[in-house]
Amino acid sequence: MLSHPVDEIRGSKSTELQGVNVALCVSGSVAAYRAIDLARELLKRGASVKFVATKEALRFVTPTILEWASGSKPITRLTGATEHISIAGRRGWAHVVVVAPATLNTMCKIAHGIADSPVTATALAALGSGKPVVLAPAMHIDMYESGAAKKCLEALRGLGVRVVEPEVEDGRLKMAEVVEIVDYVEDVVKPVDGLTGLSVLVTAGPTREHLDPIRFMSNASSGAMGVAFASVCLNNGADVQLVMGPTTLKPPRRAFVYEVTSARDMLEACLSAIERRRPDIVVLAAAPADFEFEERFADKVKSEVEELKATLKPTPKIAVEVRRRLPDSIIVGFKAEHGVPLQELLERAKSRMLSYGFDAIVANDVSKRGLGFGSEFNEGYMILKSGGVVHLERATKRAMAREILKVAVKLLREKRSKTEAS
Repeated sequence: MLSHPVDEIRGSKSTELQGVNVALCVSGSVAAYRAIDLARELLKRGASVKFVATKEALRFVTPTILEWASGSKPITRLTGATEHISIAGRRGWAHVVVVAPATLNTMCKIAHGIADSPVTATALAALGSGKPVVLAPAMHIDMYESGAAKKCLEALRGLGVRVVEPEVEDGRLKMAEVVEIVDYVEDVVKPVDGLTGLSVLVTAGPTREHLDPIRFMSNASSGAMGVAFASVCLNNGADVQLVMGPTTLKPPRRAFVYEVTSARDMLEACLSAIERRRPDIVVLAAAPADFEFEERFADKVKSEVEELKATLKPTPKIAVEVRRRLPDSIIVGFKAEHGVPLQELLERAKSRMLSYGFDAIVANDVSKRGLGFGSEFNEGYMILKSGGVVHLERATKRAMAREILKVAVKLLREKRSKTEAS
């Protein structure tokens, strides 16, 4: 049997959605063309995709392009074969239904149980069978801000529909970015139970310790691990405060973000976050500098200077101050090493965990090619204060974040149970 060209890209980015069947429903918006990129991103993470389209959607994208993008013929009308049941019913093919773009017309029909198109019928079949439905609105901002749209969204959420909010850019509304939608799908099919309603504080990225207004000392941390933690927590219903050092990454839109530069700035932001809302879980995924310049020059140091001697002094220990203020919270730290033997890596990390009062620490070797700083993937070991070491096998940083958060939630439950018992 001949394979389709989509098989060449399936799983090329990751295997996080391997074995997951996605019914990708497209309604009649000019944003329909973005469903093509959405399908390809789902495929690259290992999913299988089948398109379902309204008659209006076919004004913007053709059945041929939908078949090319997914590798299977799209469902464009309902017949006696009851396609909506075979794809989204209890025994249907799909594990999750994604409606992107979702017009106001489609949203309100789903909210009121009107199954007059392949898309609305498929979404309603999924809701009736207990399968997750993810919806990404796309419409003019004036329509989205109308009372009717707000009522429909409230009704949809009441039915259990997960909504990926659109973005507002230069006064215009646009469907959420493709990667954000697929991240959401990942977190829906691989949830972290127990995060809903919790407050989580995450630190991310490097810090910069300036010698003068132009030159600074820093490290290669991209902030991707911390951003992954923040995104996973948000998608699982937590309230997230993200303290973020200088990075090119875009923070999750729903996080309360503190942008900082130096390690001292990061400490002050963490303390402000604690005052704003006391966190249940703290994930210290940032890589703040251990040292800063004792003297910072107000003006740029002349490049003609033949020799410049600078003295370094320790920066404040963020982890120590955070633990002092949060004795009852679960704190997960990180320890990065470069090219050390495994046993030494674990010993150094355990020593850091005990001296800083962490409940757990994640140790990783950033010298490994394709892992850690600057990579989408990571690998490490999670050492628990209560005893035991969990090997976090090579995976995307989002996948690793989910596994670490599952342990953190479990530790929080255990700590609270002991407190209540005493």
